[in-house]
Formats: sequence, C-alpha cells, structure tokens
Amino acid sequence: MVDKNSKSNVPIKLTVHWQFQALYIIGIVGSIYVTIISWLSSDGIALPLCFGIFGLTFFYVYLLSRSNIQVDEQSLVITSTHGIYKIDWHEIKIIETNNVAFAFLGEDKCLSMNLTMVGNRKQEFYEFLNKKIAEKNIQIKPLSSMKLFQKNTKIRGFGLRF
Repeated sequence: MVDKNSKSNVPIKLTVHWQFQALYIIGIVGSIYVTIISWLSSDGIALPLCFGIFGLTFFYVYLLSRSNIQVDEQSLVITSTHGIYKIDWHEIKIIETNNVAFAFLGEDKCLSMNLTMVGNRKQEFYEFLNKKIAEKNIQIKPLSSMKLFQKNTKIRGFGLRF
C-alpha cells in the first residue's frame, strides 16, 4: 500500500551541486578571456591554443555536470550528455558500493554512478536505497573498479566506447 504523504511517491532527482557548475562556468569564461588576451599579445599560436583547449575542457565538464539521476519505485535513470541509461529495480541483483560510487548489477547489465558532487537530496536517496535493498533482497558488495561503466542499460544516445 502506498502512503499518499510519502516522499517516495515523487521521483528523487539528484543533480550536481550548483557551486561546482558555477566553477565550471568561471573556468569557461576565464579560459576564453585568457585565450583572447594571449592571442592578441603573442606571435605564436601555441599559447592561445593551449588556453582554448582548457576552455573546451571546462565546457565539456560543464555539459557533463548538467547530468541528473532520477530514482523512483520502478527504476534508476541517468540522463547525461552522451545518453540516457536505465535499469529497473527488479533487474538489480547486486549493488557494489563504497557509499559514494555505486554499480547496480543485473543479468548482463551494469549501471554505475558517482555521487561525489551531488547537491541536495542525497540523504533521501540513501534512505530510499536502503528501503529498496531490504524490499528486493539485493546483495551488497565492496566496489570493484571494473564495474564503473554502463553495460546494456542505454536507452538512447551516442556511444562512448572504451
């Protein structure tokens, strides 16, 4: 029976903290500024190119920071720059974790996420996760670095193959 006053009726949405995103924007603007100044004040292209690459890196990291994790009663969904990944709770057999990074493992499936820079609602996520672990009898193991990838969970997006 679902309690109408329960917070778990509403999906939990985790995003990168706004302070990290602000730092990335400062990095983008600063890199553009230094690139222009170095372009105007030097004869070579190496220095402006170097700062331009820094700016592009900050821009890419900013795009990645716009990712979010949505958790509800049915599934876990990660929406990122390069795709949307999903695993249903009934598919999860094992969770590998170090309490910051998580790998949700099922039959030939893996969905991984890292909560290092997540803003608010992290505690609510941990409480919901503990409830699901008890409800679904999911096994917990220490995190293996080999499990920090997505496998057979992509809904759509382009492939980043390693």
